Amino acid sequence: MSLGLRERLFTRRNLYLPAAVAVAAGLGMAAVYVPFLADLLETSRPTGTGLALAMAAGLVGFAAARAEALWSRTHRPNRRPSV
Repeated sequence: MSLGLRERLFTRRNLYLPAAVAVAAGLGMAAVYVPFLADLLETSRPTGTGLALAMAAGLVGFAAARAEALWSRTHRPNRRPSV
């Protein structure tokens, strides 16, 4: 969802944000799929339904963040330029 809140989705500003999101997703997957980590953290692999629900929830959050960003851009009050 943090990527969805950006004013422009693909930009060169703050290049570390997409990297941080990718690393967080990778670590989350490692906690479930790497046997040593799964035993240590007592996690189990999600079912197909659970995985589909998690992906759907992520997409809904991303879409909501994009909609909010678009709405805030189009409904900004007119501001006078500072002199």
